[in-house]
Amino acid sequence: MTNHTLNACCYSDVGEKSARALKASHVKSLGFMANRASFIEWCRHAQAVYRQRRELLQLTNHQLEDIGLTRQQVRNEANRPFWDFP
Repeated sequence: MTNHTLNACCYSDVGEKSARALKASHVKSLGFMANRASFIEWCRHAQAVYRQRRELLQLTNHQLEDIGLTRQQVRNEANRPFWDFP
């Protein structure tokens, strides 16, 4: 469905001025949805980073040595706030 067809279909029963107002409102709501989707993705990422930091704490010193980290580095990383990630 083309944009022109969509406009004719959705706004055919209102005047031109009202149609423009409805379209503007529709575009704003799409912007909100995009922002909402971005926020949800950010939350998921923050949760994943938080979970990974907690999992690092569960590793043994030998496992940490294998991946080149010290216990202190892991503690420092785990103590960072959940919103503080790369």
